[in-house]
Amino acid sequence: MSKHLVHKGTRIITTDRLTLRAFKQSDAGDMFKNWANDSEVTRFLTWPPHEHVDVTKEILSIWCGQYEYDNVYNWAIELNDEKEVIGGISVVATSENDFSCEIGYCISRKHWGMGIVTEAFKAVINFLFSEVGMNRIVARHDTNNPASGRVMQKSGLNFEGISYAVKSRGEDFYDLANYAIIKEEYLKNINHNLSDPQVKENAHRLGYIKNLRKYVGHIPLIMAGACVLVFNETGELLLQRRTDSGDWGTLGGAMELCESFEDNAKRELFEEAGITANRYELLTVLSGPDMYYLYPNGDEIYNVMAVFIAHDIVGEPFVNDDESFELAYFPIDQPIKGLNPFNAHILRKIGLIKW
Repeated sequence: MSKHLVHKGTRIITTDRLTLRAFKQSDAGDMFKNWANDSEVTRFLTWPPHEHVDVTKEILSIWCGQYEYDNVYNWAIELNDEKEVIGGISVVATSENDFSCEIGYCISRKHWGMGIVTEAFKAVINFLFSEVGMNRIVARHDTNNPASGRVMQKSGLNFEGISYAVKSRGEDFYDLANYAIIKEEYLKNINHNLSDPQVKENAHRLGYIKNLRKYVGHIPLIMAGACVLVFNETGELLLQRRTDSGDWGTLGGAMELCESFEDNAKRELFEEAGITANRYELLTVLSGPDMYYLYPNGDEIYNVMAVFIAHDIVGEPFVNDDESFELAYFPIDQPIKGLNPFNAHILRKIGLIKW
């Protein structure tokens, strides 16, 4: 596990229906109209409704100024079809030492009950676990607002209990229901919900090669992809024993639509081993006639392969998809029994093994 969080700032996150992005000063009109001025929306929040759009503009000015810091995560929720900001979701508290954070959110009343906050929350959870290195994500709600609790439950968080009279609103104290999810639990459950577009990172655009095969059969294709090398403290290489061939091979796989090589490497590392890395070092890009590969099912490909070394690993490797039977580290100064011949060829080409 990394010794510190790897802050990325408020990066753009897209889902099927939404774009999560940094707020802009020009969002004042939408924010004021859609939720900041609505007393029903702010009823269970810690701040009163804005009486004038100038208040909203002042708040946005503060928020926009905070984006220069990479530990600020404050997303506007924008509908893709309408290009309208309808709410916000943010990290409202962070514990750097404990690798944990708290999430807060609010949304336009007319968009309640449509699963929009759940969709946004799941995307943020995935980002904070896989990119930033959080280990625990929490959220809390006023016990008089059970609808917010249902959002937390649908987003995968577990109820942990009630904190009584912990917050005040005016002269009254109120109770908070506490929910949380930890990274280990998230990683174990990630493949039990394969239809979830956030967990699978917009699944409609994944499986490019697999979908292409429906039209072209087994004929040779050019396949761009990434190979990810992970070493432990003693210099041993992490390999997976694949379910399609039964032999040992490196981590990695085909690039999907809209991905860069590094995006490809990050996704494969997370999907196949349940881990992330703070830095990816590009060693080389391999191509040519010797990069031909015949899969056990008869598919033929010519690889264009970017080879990365993943540094500063976050998490402990475990089988995280149905492509592997097991994962294990191997010393590379001696022959590895059962190593896939094509993977051995790749390791020789980059000078990693001599045998």
